Amino acid sequence: MEGLSYRFFFGGQSHQLIRFLDAFDENLSSHLKSSGVEEADDSVANRPELTFERKVTADAGVSTAVIGLVFFMASWAGNHILDELFEEKFKEGLKGLISKVRNNIKLGRTESIEYRSVICKPEGHPTVVIRLNVEIDHTLSGLTDSIKFAHAHAENWIAANGKKAKIHCHTIVNGQCNLEPELYSNIKDIDVRNRKTEVRNWNFVPRV
Repeated sequence: MEGLSYRFFFGGQSHQLIRFLDAFDENLSSHLKSSGVEEADDSVANRPELTFERKVTADAGVSTAVIGLVFFMASWAGNHILDELFEEKFKEGLKGLISKVRNNIKLGRTESIEYRSVICKPEGHPTVVIRLNVEIDHTLSGLTDSIKFAHAHAENWIAANGKKAKIHCHTIVNGQCNLEPELYSNIKDIDVRNRKTEVRNWNFVPRV
């Protein structure tokens, strides 16, 4: 896919991080590379609205691990790009990634996680963040279709209303997303408002 690159990111407790990396490498890394989607250079990925907190913090609430993919697009030619991005092989890889991330074999249990799908377009366009909380009892059927639908809705809203902030955020609940976006200046502000994690150690790969 010409003009498209990515970064994988994750946040959670230290014992989860290796599992996250292994899950990404096994389920999506090779597919993205074979599709011509390379890891984004720092010159592309270092955007002011994508400042991830790298320190460990203690917040009130239930601990929820977060994983996500940021796609950087050199140009935007309409919603048909979403059809290319969310094709069947990618959707199957994404389901495999989420399944492994939330399956804590060591502790013999399934954990709830939050997946974030982020699309960064050229200057002048807002960055779109789609949030999906995957609970312990959720099946993964239709998961990626919901994410694709939410991205399409977000783009239609932007076309009708314009850019209102650096980040437009939509959250999927029971297969439906909020009609109007939540507005942020930085992706780290999403966690401050929702306060979902007890311990958060962010990493924004590539990694050595």
